[in-house]
Amino acid sequence: MSQHSADASLLGYYFQGMYALVKLLDANDYDRISIETVDDVYLDGNVKTLYQLKHSLDSNGKLNEKNDGLWKTIRIWAKMLEKDEVDETTFFIFVTPLRIDESCSLIDLSKNNSNRGKVVDDLLIEAERVAVKRELARSEKKDIPYKKRWPGCEAYLSLSPEQRIDLVNKITIHPNNFNIKDIHNEVNVRIKNTVPLGIRSKLVERLIEWWDRRVVLGLLNEASRDISKNELIQYIVILVNELSDENLTDDYGDRGEEAEILGELGGNMEAQIDLVNGGIARKKRAAIARWQARNQRERWLDEDLINGIELIRLDKRLINVWDDYFQTMKFDLDGEEEKVLSDNGRSLLDWSHRKAYQEVTPVREGWRQPYLVQGSYQQLAEDLKVGWHPHFNERLKKPSAKQEGEE
Repeated sequence: MSQHSADASLLGYYFQGMYALVKLLDANDYDRISIETVDDVYLDGNVKTLYQLKHSLDSNGKLNEKNDGLWKTIRIWAKMLEKDEVDETTFFIFVTPLRIDESCSLIDLSKNNSNRGKVVDDLLIEAERVAVKRELARSEKKDIPYKKRWPGCEAYLSLSPEQRIDLVNKITIHPNNFNIKDIHNEVNVRIKNTVPLGIRSKLVERLIEWWDRRVVLGLLNEASRDISKNELIQYIVILVNELSDENLTDDYGDRGEEAEILGELGGNMEAQIDLVNGGIARKKRAAIARWQARNQRERWLDEDLINGIELIRLDKRLINVWDDYFQTMKFDLDGEEEKVLSDNGRSLLDWSHRKAYQEVTPVREGWRQPYLVQGSYQQLAEDLKVGWHPHFNERLKKPSAKQEGEE
């Protein structure tokens, strides 16, 4: 497969998920949608709709009854009809970026046209023509033509006249369809009447990010493949609330599995945990929280959702609350043996992860995710502004230039 065709396939698969988002935004309240189940996209509600998508960045050309992609789709739908897998509430949608050839009867499938007899006949004529051409080539010992088109033609020919009529009556063609480049605009159009203008662009970006991950979780069977309209609307409401002036978005709370843990280790943060014999599990949770907090802080700043001064003030509060625990611990343990120092320091480390976020005034009133405090403490530990062992400063601080010279 060429790089071009591989890229086109990847874009096609990605488009399936994004098209499903657009369709679910258009759907009724109790509808559900899935990707790569019954069809490319399947909308399940009072009416069941199967979508076959033909994605392309090139919209040149016209669709007619000789189109290989159309016949590939007809094969799929004809087999379903033949096996009695559809009922009167099921309809088929063929989505394409192409225009329909005005001289072709397929134009009737893009309209609410009840008279589709000519489409039934024209498809039959094309299927029979392909069959004759293949048989002629076979008899003359030539290369058999129409390898891509034939499976669809064969499936159509295998249907009874009544089944062909039933199939065609269930088909609608959506020509001139948008492509992957248009997704942001398509989503924006569908939410503009319910989402304030000032946050709409950021909301669309985050909604698409969430949807992309939600689809992947479904494909991995880590979540239901069916996504309900209610689930989608609930997340939009969450985003509206988070993007309001008094709240902040949570972009990394459920993304701990993405943290590059090894990249977070190797510095003072890990050394601080070693000083109190924290072990591997504490290092792992520290690395994850630090990755989450750092990325979240950077994203808020990049998107002007927060003033840098607010984060500086948060860090000062973190240091002040920690210092109260640290100074009393250091005083109480003066003269104690190393094991006692280490055990108490480990308890302080655990406090920073398990309880501190409940004691420190949050960065904003509506913010309640613990990883911001947990991870910010680990960054402060990296910078040696806080620590866990009573003597962390003396043991980890780099010697001054004068001290190095004396050595």
